[in-house]
Amino acid sequence: MAVDKTVAQPAPDAAPGTGAMPSAEAVFAWWTDRPAAFGELMSGVLAQTEALMRRQADFVGELSRCKQISDVASVQTRFVQDAWSEAGRDAQAAFAKLRGAFLPTSET
Repeated sequence: MAVDKTVAQPAPDAAPGTGAMPSAEAVFAWWTDRPAAFGELMSGVLAQTEALMRRQADFVGELSRCKQISDVASVQTRFVQDAWSEAGRDAQAAFAKLRGAFLPTSET
């Protein structure tokens, strides 16, 4: 019987009910059955990497224009604060996407 790859399937489990980690081979086989979901996930990772690199480039450019050490401290502080808040939002979005793509949904 063929597996419907359009429906989210649970990840392989090495020992059901024990919480044991599946083998690397089982995880790889599970991923290869979902090329569209894997491609979408990697596309998101690359897009996020691009956005982070652009933010860092803007930060370095802003640092290069600083004339005073107090300006450097201000730019650095703002960058770190923004990076932390954006990282939290990005992680939430990524986990939501993973959950939607790979965990079966319950309909009531």
